[in-house]
Amino acid sequence: MSDLLRCGRIKDPFYRDNEKEALQMASYDYEYKRNLRRQRGKVRDHSKARFL
Repeated sequence: MSDLLRCGRIKDPFYRDNEKEALQMASYDYEYKRNLRRQRGKVRDHSKARFL
């Protein structure tokens, strides 16, 4: 929910009746995508990516 709020997809759910919109958006599934590029010579072939 905080990511949707941060990117402007929903209004503040704690303000007035905005909670209804936030609950509707919460019923969907979301997928995060990120393209990672490595610099030649900087990363070994068997590197691991760690997501926090």
